[in-house]
Amino acid sequence: MDRRHFLALAGTTAVVAATSPLWLPRASEEELEEKLLKEFINPSDNSLSLNDVQSIQRDLYIQTEKNGNLVGIPVARAFEIGDGYFITNDHAVDENLDELRINQPFFKLLNDQIEKAVKGGKSLSENIFNQGYGTGERLQVLHTDEDNDLALVRAIGNDLTGTAKIHLGTEVPKVGDSVSFFEGNIPNLSKNSEVESLTGIDFYDGQDKISLGSLTWHTEANLIEHQGFVQPYHSDKFKKLYGDSISEHSVFSSMKTANGFSGSPVFRSNWDNRYKLTGVVSKGVQIPNPVEVRNSVFGNDYYQNGAVFADRNAIEGLITGYLESKKGIQSNRNI
Repeated sequence: MDRRHFLALAGTTAVVAATSPLWLPRASEEELEEKLLKEFINPSDNSLSLNDVQSIQRDLYIQTEKNGNLVGIPVARAFEIGDGYFITNDHAVDENLDELRINQPFFKLLNDQIEKAVKGGKSLSENIFNQGYGTGERLQVLHTDEDNDLALVRAIGNDLTGTAKIHLGTEVPKVGDSVSFFEGNIPNLSKNSEVESLTGIDFYDGQDKISLGSLTWHTEANLIEHQGFVQPYHSDKFKKLYGDSISEHSVFSSMKTANGFSGSPVFRSNWDNRYKLTGVVSKGVQIPNPVEVRNSVFGNDYYQNGAVFADRNAIEGLITGYLESKKGIQSNRNI
């Protein structure tokens, strides 16, 4: 081979080597983390199906021992961004850090046990309902926002790909918008798909009737949708009636909530079973007024309440705050 052919071959090899991914250095964990989080907050019109919504839901719980068995005491909900990164409430990770764990929602673990028993031809026993969460994943608290009751946490030991499972929605909910969060449903123990329409009274004057939203049983995804509407926020009246105020990036809604639902992701619903992430439930408010229920599934003994949630701008602020803190002094707290 003469010198000209050798140089041409060497040049071709150099081009192949320079463009082949096999020769590229692997991105560092810090680079993959930044890619993941920036992809999550990058404005997107992508929407989620009901199955997508189910797949990101998690339960945060305190793991303890009772009669020699591991049991879990639910603390809050959480949802996965991707690669074992989750968003939940600040108040949920503020105490009992050593015992705090994250796992699939209890309803999903229970559904799996029920399905296994049914396929095996076994009857449902009380033991199935007492098995609890099992051993969940330990967490690292990366960043918190006390004002908006938000926390970014990571399950210890997960490998990073840098790919987000979901994207933050683009719009901040405004008064009158339809919003929803979800709880798990146990299909083998409940009815088929049903919709309960809820009517109550104005949250401030206590007189005018208003639509509070609905509860929808989505049996195809094992979810119950708590749908409501964004309500006006009158700070003076709200504080007088409910003894509290909410932050600049919080939203007051008529979504029917209860203890244990804080940390749930909130979605803008478009009435087509497609959903865009728009917030995180912080707390509930209640007035002692019976709710009128149409098409009731489990009876009419509901009392009126609503949910306060941190909006999408608060979520974006949590993520950007963490990324900015990485440029300075590390302030991570390990659980």
